[in-house]
This record gives sequence, C-alpha cells and structure tokens, in this order.
Amino acid sequence: MSAPPRVVRLRGAVCGACGYHMDGLEAVGGVAHCPECGGAAMVDMPPVSGPGRSSGREFSVRRVLIWSLWLAVVLIIVGVLVVR
Repeated sequence: MSAPPRVVRLRGAVCGACGYHMDGLEAVGGVAHCPECGGAAMVDMPPVSGPGRSSGREFSVRRVLIWSLWLAVVLIIVGVLVVR
C-alpha cells in the first residue's frame, strides 16, 4: 500500500501559461492546476520532516528564548533607571 500524495498550499506561485496568481491553492503530489486556464504546473514540494531532518521547531524555540532574554535585559535596565 502506497502513501497518499502530499498536499501543500502554494505561496508566491504564478501560472506559467496565463500569469494567474495561485497563492493559497493546493498542489497535490507536486502538481498544481490553474483555475484560470486549466494548465498544470509542477511544484517544488518542501522536504518531509523525519529522522535526521530538522522540522524548524528548534529554530523557533531558540528564537523565542533569545527574544525573551533580550526582553529580560531591557526590563532590568528600565527597572534600574526607574529606581534611581
């Protein structure tokens, strides 16, 4: 039994035949169909997250931690200046 084809939402895609902006449309199995002219376009599918691949979540957590640290530093500095 094979896996079902992957479905992704398009961002920044334009139909090569008619120039229709296909943002928000679905690409199934790497193929998107233009609702304006009916043309089919091959779409680059983002890599699937799996063993040995980063899902990007670590980057998000790291970004939140860095911003939290900066916010804490700013609040400490403001607190010191207000007390004086």
